[in-house]
Amino acid sequence: MMDYNSSCHGDKFQVQLLPSMYGVEFCVALVGNLFALRLLATRERNNWHTGVVLSCNLAISDLLYVLTLPLLIVYYMQDKNWLFGVAVCKIERFLFTCNLYVSIYFIMCISVNRYVAIVYPFFSQNHVNPAKAKAASVVIWIFVTAISSPVLKFASTCPEGINKTCCVSYSYCPNSDAVAYSHLFYKVFLSVAGCFIPFLVTFASYCAVLRVVWRNVNITSLEKRKVALMVFAVVVLSKPSWADQVEEEGDEGTLPPPKETVKGNVKTITEYKIDEDGKKFKIIRTFKIETRKASKAVARRKNWKKFGNSEYDPPGPNVADTTVSDDVFMVFISSKEDLNAQDVEEDPMNKLKGQKIVSCRICKGDHWTTRCPYKDTLGPMQKELAEQLGLSTGDPTKTAGDEPEPAAPAAGSKTGKYVPPSLRDGSTRRGESMQPNRRGASDDNATIRVTNLSEDTRETDLQELFRPFGSISRIYLAKDKNTGQSKGFAFISFHRREDAARAIAGVSGFGYDHLILNVEWAKPSNN
Repeated sequence: MMDYNSSCHGDKFQVQLLPSMYGVEFCVALVGNLFALRLLATRERNNWHTGVVLSCNLAISDLLYVLTLPLLIVYYMQDKNWLFGVAVCKIERFLFTCNLYVSIYFIMCISVNRYVAIVYPFFSQNHVNPAKAKAASVVIWIFVTAISSPVLKFASTCPEGINKTCCVSYSYCPNSDAVAYSHLFYKVFLSVAGCFIPFLVTFASYCAVLRVVWRNVNITSLEKRKVALMVFAVVVLSKPSWADQVEEEGDEGTLPPPKETVKGNVKTITEYKIDEDGKKFKIIRTFKIETRKASKAVARRKNWKKFGNSEYDPPGPNVADTTVSDDVFMVFISSKEDLNAQDVEEDPMNKLKGQKIVSCRICKGDHWTTRCPYKDTLGPMQKELAEQLGLSTGDPTKTAGDEPEPAAPAAGSKTGKYVPPSLRDGSTRRGESMQPNRRGASDDNATIRVTNLSEDTRETDLQELFRPFGSISRIYLAKDKNTGQSKGFAFISFHRREDAARAIAGVSGFGYDHLILNVEWAKPSNN
């Protein structure tokens, strides 16, 4: 048989200290939790996010336990003499157990929620919402109520002496060994499921948060040490309001660190920012890597260790106090010959000195033909040339109405007069094609626009994709001038409009390279 010695004797320390301590706790907890619920219900009504849902459940759990504190105050003031019966004793112990483990599990949920928001911000923004937080809260309440329900069986009152009754979580009055072993197993289960596992999850979440914050180059070393001290205090004291304090320290601390990837001669930097509305967004910048020579002094400076306030900062420039420019303002010259070669740069206008920029067609002078001073003293051949050029020869006998229409020049004749391409080879009017019936002439309205292309798309890919629909005359793929990658859209010109229409019907809305293509006419049809 087990020894069931009574532990209900009044301790002077408990009897003298606990009533006043419970009294202060009752006043502070009641006012504080009611005030918190009022703020959550009014001030945060329009911003009901997951943190508010979890904090509201914590406040409700604390209020349920605060209502039982007056019973404990009377219990310890009466030298641990329970005056309220067995049923009230069981309810008080049950509420105490529920409050303890509900608080532990909601603190764990807050830590996991903060971990997901910091390490995976876009996943949190798209998948973590108040509805899921409410569902998790219901599951926690049901689970904790289930694991706390055995307290209603084990808790009881135990007579101690004359006119004295104790309220204990497990009655120390003589019971069977089976009940004693059941209570021992229940205590071990509560220690593992109610304390050890939630503590491991909370500790791992905060360690991951601290790791991300420590790698963030946008936070100074002093701020990082503050966050580390705060995380340590949260883990030790299990303070549930850590998320609000971190947000007061600065929203930049809740962002993942920038990621830098290098593929060939293209470097991609991914950064996360928060706008004025508090929304997180991602910035992706691409750079083309170029190798340039620098002096030995500059190369040595790159190997210096950081000092002063930046002693513990990671390698590379700090974007908080350093501006990185894409342009090179200083180029180091390795020899004097190169320096002299740069100083003596030839002016392109110097090459035109001594040359005639303008030449008259009549007298070969350095002036315009229309301003030639000799056009009034020309011979017969020169007058004919001036008339062909449309110049006035000073002959009053010929007027504009008396001049006959010039005959159409024969093909291949060289008169010196410029003939536009649209009027050559038998064309009759401006804008008419020189070969209107040639085979394979492209239709101006047979051009389509393809959007939502991937960055790796090339002209050969588009040719293979659209070649089955008809003959292609031209393919234009928009590319970035720095990286050479596709900008996401292209233009395809077919020889026939029917082929372009079949390409739109056959490709638009279908997947290609993990993307859904959008194909439409490059310009609206006049019909």
